[in-house]
Amino acid sequence: MTEAIAGRAVEVGVLDEMLGDRLPEPRSVLIEGAPGIGKTTLLRSLLDAARERGYTVAVCHPTR
Repeated sequence: MTEAIAGRAVEVGVLDEMLGDRLPEPRSVLIEGAPGIGKTTLLRSLLDAARERGYTVAVCHPTR
C-alpha cells in the first residue's frame, strides 16, 4: 500500500494481497468497526493503492 499505517499491518497486508490477486471477478470490501479506529484511513490507503494499480474504483459512503 502507499503509506504505512501504524498498528494496522495485518489489515494492510490483507488488503494488499487482495489487490495483488488479478482474478477477473468483481471485488468488494467492507471495513467495519467502532468509531475512531482508523477505518477511513484504511479505506483511503486502499483506494490510493487500487488506483495506482489501474483498478476502476467505485465508492459508496453512508450518511446518518
